[in-house]
Amino acid sequence: MDIYDIYEIGSGNFHKVFEDTKNKLIARGLLDNKVKKVFPRYPTGIAIITSLSGSVYKDILKIISRRFPVRNVGIFNCAVQGNKCADTIIKQLKLLEKVDDYEIIIIARGGGSLDDLIGYNNEKLANEIFNSKKPVVTAIGHETDTTICDLVSDFRAATPSEAAEFITPNIIDVKEEIENTKVYLKKDFKSKIDKFRNILIHVNQDIEINSPKNKLKELSQKIYFHKKNYVNNITNIKTNYNANLKELFYILKNNNPYEKIKRTLELVENKRVILEQSKEKIMESVRQELVFLTNTAESVNPENVLERGYSLTYDSNGNVITKSSSVKKDDIITSRLSKGLIKSKVLLKNDK
Repeated sequence: MDIYDIYEIGSGNFHKVFEDTKNKLIARGLLDNKVKKVFPRYPTGIAIITSLSGSVYKDILKIISRRFPVRNVGIFNCAVQGNKCADTIIKQLKLLEKVDDYEIIIIARGGGSLDDLIGYNNEKLANEIFNSKKPVVTAIGHETDTTICDLVSDFRAATPSEAAEFITPNIIDVKEEIENTKVYLKKDFKSKIDKFRNILIHVNQDIEINSPKNKLKELSQKIYFHKKNYVNNITNIKTNYNANLKELFYILKNNNPYEKIKRTLELVENKRVILEQSKEKIMESVRQELVFLTNTAESVNPENVLERGYSLTYDSNGNVITKSSSVKKDDIITSRLSKGLIKSKVLLKNDK
């Protein structure tokens, strides 16, 4: 008698297939935690691959309905034992790759013997689970049973009910989180509105302070004060000049000798010349200051700016338009030129 191979029957055959397939997948890196897919936090579609003749899918639906009612839940029938088990699951996985309604896949079956679970140790099935673009949860057999599908899936649940709980958030927690987010967003929105309101107030104040109207007013005040100082200086010069003349005439009147008169006249003449020179210098300085201020006022005068080819544009409310975002398409705007007005209609604008 020749013996070519020896293997265990019953549960031993399950373990042999399991270990052989497991070692192959480890060598290929399919069981590495780094390649596990991430589950969506709030799923909108769940596909359940199980037998329609069993009660597993009912338990899963009950948990999903209680925890987080999902818009799309689909039941995809498969054989859960026997020769057709792996092939029917692979067929449903391939189908789900073409469907966009489901984000998560559950592969589940109830308890059974190890031989009943041998289809879940199929290498082709393991490859299909690994290559699925959608995360896969497995809940196969008893809590103590482990299959190749469990190892290669993105999460292994001990029971179908645990699988349903794992992929769905608690609706109570979700509602609380939404309320907390609403409160936060409301506070954040109010804070941003207050911040931008303050910025707008400061910008409007700066615009008001630096407007041509205020600049002209400021220059007018400077011209007024300089003119007033000029008049006061001329008056003071005239007063001092007359006082000095009176003093000199008094001296002349009380000192009759010729030499005294001559020296006095020379003194008078010198003082007169000095006073005249001082008067001319002061008047020239004041004149130059007036010319400078007048030229400055002329340069910022809106009328003179318009003479150089510029224009002022107003919206329908009479407000000056400083940026294109202040108007909309088809608005009627008015442009003031140095001579006359032009009314226009906004056909195109560029806010950049």
